[in-house]
Amino acid sequence: MARNQPRESHLGGARSEATAALRPLILPVYVPTALQFSGNAAILPILPLIAIRMGFSVSGAAALGLIAGILSVVGTVPAGRLMARVGERRAILATGVLLVVLNVGLGVVVGEALSGSAAPWHRMVLVFALVVQGACMIVWNLGRQAYLGTHLPPRVRARGMTSFGGAVRIGEILGPLLSSAVLWMGHASWVFHLYALLVVIAVWCVWARMLEGDAPREKVGSDARSATVGPEKDQVNPAKDPSKPAKHLSEVMTNPRNTQANPQP
Repeated sequence: MARNQPRESHLGGARSEATAALRPLILPVYVPTALQFSGNAAILPILPLIAIRMGFSVSGAAALGLIAGILSVVGTVPAGRLMARVGERRAILATGVLLVVLNVGLGVVVGEALSGSAAPWHRMVLVFALVVQGACMIVWNLGRQAYLGTHLPPRVRARGMTSFGGAVRIGEILGPLLSSAVLWMGHASWVFHLYALLVVIAVWCVWARMLEGDAPREKVGSDARSATVGPEKDQVNPAKDPSKPAKHLSEVMTNPRNTQANPQP
């Protein structure tokens, strides 16, 4: 039992450290991730059916699912450069607002196309909206992963990334359930309005809980000065004060004056 006590205390300390590091990320990172993937997963199952009803061929409707995959390969580098310039929080908020406006407009266009005769411009709007939506999703996912990778402690980083993947899986499970409920209650175009509503809540979560990495420079400077370990400007460092003896054994042994002044017996 005595051998197991240090191990249990070590595990308890690791758990408390992980809890303290991950708890502030629930509102700005994990909840928006689950909401966004819920809305995206709600659209994907019925997107081919909507496309066929709008006049796409079967192969063309199936090809619409390739847009997100192609953009995830091509658009990652431009999205990273954008976030490096404007910041993670600003990029996420801007693309979130764009997603809301886009899906509200797309719900109106798709509803008009499904109610009457779909024109070619309806199909063009759908393709354009899917491209913009895929680009916005890259910014959201890359921004949150970059924040987790750079701001979490190394011992908790793997657990934070795993929790991010768990939030994604939760969204992928809830999305089809929500879309089936919407289809049972109303029109197929209402799924886009559902996506817009979920993104509104996600944007509010990011805005309400400001990411620590994008705090103002004045605040970052004050926090950095208070968090640094060492003496302040007005304090004197005892190790560098000649009037006080050195505290470290390595400094005493490497200083020849100390060895001459204090010879070994």
